[in-house]
Amino acid sequence: MFFLKAISSALLILPTLASTMAKNSSYTNPILPGWHSDPSCIYVAEDHNAFFCATSSFLSFPGMPIYTSKDLVNWRLASHVVSRPSQVPQIGLTVSQNGGLWARPGRSQDLFTTTNPYDSSSWGAPLVFPLLDIDPSIFWDDDGTTYLHFSGIHQQTIDLTTGALGPPSIIRKGFTEFIPDGPQEAPSSATTKPSPARKISQAPTPAPLQTRYKPESYFQTVGHADLFQDGSGNW
Repeated sequence: MFFLKAISSALLILPTLASTMAKNSSYTNPILPGWHSDPSCIYVAEDHNAFFCATSSFLSFPGMPIYTSKDLVNWRLASHVVSRPSQVPQIGLTVSQNGGLWARPGRSQDLFTTTNPYDSSSWGAPLVFPLLDIDPSIFWDDDGTTYLHFSGIHQQTIDLTTGALGPPSIIRKGFTEFIPDGPQEAPSSATTKPSPARKISQAPTPAPLQTRYKPESYFQTVGHADLFQDGSGNW
């Protein structure tokens, strides 16, 4: 089965993936132009060495487009995870700009599965489970345990059959508790850069500490992104 989670951004091709495109002398960047927030990509060797990328669709319907490529340069739409109102009947009640297909109200998340990622009708009903925060990512350990990671660098086990969750734990808190006046970790997004924290007594400066969300930036609404490997183990 293919497990794909939805996510957002103008999807950028990374220089480290250039080895998979030896026969291409040039390519268009971004490789998926337009609005493709929160890209989440995987490599599936069993499907003729294909790459798949899912992106957020928020209020759009059909939702959660799945794109596929063999070379990371030429992409085509394979299917939509959500193509029937019965899959997510609450989507018609969502009116906020940031609502829809990425995080459901009440911090519950949906996990969709399919046996044929090229057919929209093959995507099943969602597995719904509660979550403390947003942007979940699934990890399968070598011992068969499945873990759910999400915003705030939290982790908990999940049963992908029932949706049952184990107790959450914090993987990393950063340095806030230990070095209040020292460097701090910045929020997570595809365009975020770490920045030094300032003392409470220090006067603010005209320039913001964070560089994301700058209106003059070429790429906007990028969201977050995933690292993934190709068939040769390149990230």
